[in-house]
Amino acid sequence: ERLALTPGGMCANVAVGIARLGAPVRLVAAIGVDDSGRTALAALRAEGVDAEWVAVRPGEETFTCLILLTPSGEKSLVRLATPAYLPHPSDVPSACFEGVRHLHLTLGSAPLARHCLDLARARAVPVSLDLETADMPQDAGLLRAILADVDLLFVNREARRQLDARFGSPLGAGARATVTTLGGQGSRYEDADLCVEAPGFRVRVRDT
Repeated sequence: ERLALTPGGMCANVAVGIARLGAPVRLVAAIGVDDSGRTALAALRAEGVDAEWVAVRPGEETFTCLILLTPSGEKSLVRLATPAYLPHPSDVPSACFEGVRHLHLTLGSAPLARHCLDLARARAVPVSLDLETADMPQDAGLLRAILADVDLLFVNREARRQLDARFGSPLGAGARATVTTLGGQGSRYEDADLCVEAPGFRVRVRDT
């Protein structure tokens, strides 16, 4: 019914949301030298996101996802991977953490995540992680080591099922606190002492 080319990405969406709430936010990412990269960078800057540390990969196309939506809002993603997908650890120097009060990560690259976690810990910066099933390392020890340094873990239902099957629970995998998003059913927060559920509710869609 509708086809659109729009900028996005897990952390870019978070960054834009934070900027729209009036807080300063910085995005560390990678783009290619193409129309998609230029469009994404312009959109970030127009939203007030600090994009100074977005790495540009000459000669590469910007990473793209095909997002297929059902009428009810459920989605499936097809990744069109390119080298302009994530920053390299060398693209993330300590200087980009100046003034940072919170770090939000994805786990597209375990070495990159480990590098960022180490920089955050050196500055006592709390960390949240958005963990997708496709990004979950098969190495249980590696995943535990990363989650042990994360203050708040975000997972959807499928990622939660994977963690439950492998470790019994996100807490069993090393997470200190977890938010599980449950689609139309809302969400659930859990830590060692607390479990709180927030029901879903309908809203009038203005801009997806």
